[in-house]
Amino acid sequence: MALSAVTVSSALAQISYVFSDLPVVGDQVTRYRDTMTVYGPGPSGANQQWNFPAPVTHETITTSVVTPASTPSAAQFGSSNLAMTTDNSAFLYFTANTNSMIATGAAGDLLGNGGNIVTVFSNPLTVHNFPRNYGDIAEDTYYFEVITQNHGIPLIHSVRLRHYGHVYDTTDGHGQITTPVGTYDCLRVKSTDYTVDSVWTKLFSFSQWALNNDFTGPGVSTTYSWLAKETKLNVAELSFDTLGNPKNFTWSSIPPLTTGVVDTDADDVRIYPQPASGSFTIQLPEGGTFQSAELLSADGRRVRTLPMLGRNRAEVNTDGLTPGMYLLRLLPTNGAEVLTRKVLIQ
Repeated sequence: MALSAVTVSSALAQISYVFSDLPVVGDQVTRYRDTMTVYGPGPSGANQQWNFPAPVTHETITTSVVTPASTPSAAQFGSSNLAMTTDNSAFLYFTANTNSMIATGAAGDLLGNGGNIVTVFSNPLTVHNFPRNYGDIAEDTYYFEVITQNHGIPLIHSVRLRHYGHVYDTTDGHGQITTPVGTYDCLRVKSTDYTVDSVWTKLFSFSQWALNNDFTGPGVSTTYSWLAKETKLNVAELSFDTLGNPKNFTWSSIPPLTTGVVDTDADDVRIYPQPASGSFTIQLPEGGTFQSAELLSADGRRVRTLPMLGRNRAEVNTDGLTPGMYLLRLLPTNGAEVLTRKVLIQ
């Protein structure tokens, strides 16, 4: 079954993906995976609607964001400032700032045999340049070499793996994506990775390295990723098998900020400045009757509450809040619809 996607006639909100949309140390992000997906990627272009209404949950994956210093391979990744793990045995490392997010390597039980392997990218890979916008095109190369005796291959003393990759990255669409969790404003990214691997082995410690042709050769992999400002990691990903057929569809458990609420006309309420740093101001229309204002984080936690009875203006302190997208809910006194606004905090 192909992904159902159509171009809508009215312009949808076009987001810009920035550094503050990334996860931070301490975050735990749960996502679900369909390992036998029947969906295709759908079309590229502006103002798209990508619909994935009923993927099957075969796996639940929780990604923890930690400091590199807290990992067993901290010494090899001293210049990185983020690490991510799904099992506390294998880690991915990154250097992230307001300009870019760069993958610097991986370490841990990468082969699943209990051994520790460290792969520091001698040529790191740029994952994002910020801000990322619809139509952006980028390419980058990355390289690593690792020599290990923790390989699990019988009668082999050591294995040397050399991996070279050349990634072509296109932000090829914007619009909205619908998953079982909700509908999100998003960008879509198509990434194609052209790789060359060479595997060398030693029978004994004193042997010469020998090229193993059974595990050596070029490859191509393509991944589609959808980026939303609420979900910290990609709101959805679609990868393919070696024959080019859709295989894994992964989607976020974090709901969109607008789930279950109604937004109102843009001139009713003013929120400024945005992005907010330190504080922001809520300016209501004259005659508005609201009981309170609530500020919710992307995972639905209430982080600020302000009384609003008899007030048309209020200042919200953002000190101590993690940078990212938040939802402001204005609760009326007369049973009318809840007013909502998105607030970006840096």
